[in-house]
Parts: sequence; C-alpha cells; structure tokens
Amino acid sequence: MQRVIASYSHYEVIKINKGYVVKDCCGSSENHAHFDKEGGALRALYLIKHRRYPKGAYMTKALIRVLGEDILSTYARPKRKEKYVNRR
Repeated sequence: MQRVIASYSHYEVIKINKGYVVKDCCGSSENHAHFDKEGGALRALYLIKHRRYPKGAYMTKALIRVLGEDILSTYARPKRKEKYVNRR
C-alpha cells in the first residue's frame, strides 16, 4: 500500500512496503530514488526545495536519479571552510 508522506512542487515522498521513494511525478518512471528511512527521503526533498547540493555520495546519486544531472549541476555547492593555522 502506498501513501504520500510529503510533497513539494511535483516531487513526492511515498511510503512503500520496504521503505520510502522520492519521485518526480512529471518525469518518466526512471526519475525516482529509494530510501530505507523516512529521514533520508525527507532530507532529499528538503535539498530539492532549497536548491542545495548534497555533501554525501549516496544522496548525490539519489538526487541525480530524481532530478537529472543537468538540473543538479545548477544547485549551489556547499562551501568549504578555509583552514586557518595560527603560526608563531
């Protein structure tokens, strides 16, 4: 049994028997990603909503499947903090 947990624009988080799916309703059937826990699926939806580039490799691959590589490349990448070493 499928149940919609959350949605944003034309993206949905759906509860299925063995986890959660984030899918693009307007895209083809290939535009979806599976997650084990609800938190991961909702995090993916948050990143889509706020146009943020994910830090981890797993989330990056998942969002490439949902959005496509061309759309994900336009998202803002996280900035690395400059490492400062105090020298005497």
